[in-house]
Amino acid sequence: MIVCHCEGIREKQIQDLVSETGASMKQVARQLNIGRDCGRCLSNLKSVMDKMHPHLESDLNKTSLGKTRGPVLFYAA
Repeated sequence: MIVCHCEGIREKQIQDLVSETGASMKQVARQLNIGRDCGRCLSNLKSVMDKMHPHLESDLNKTSLGKTRGPVLFYAA
């Protein structure tokens, strides 16, 4: 499944990154540039992370990221 159409990121790439590094949702988004353009893929990323770790509350549930409009940038100034 393609998670981010803007960046061409597939579910397998996310699974590999999380398996290898233990990255959080925010870290995955930052490293793979997910959510930098249109932001529509954040719900797809959340679904992948929830499937991988159903017992953990995802970063998206802890913040208002899922309710934003337009591009979402994860980069700190």
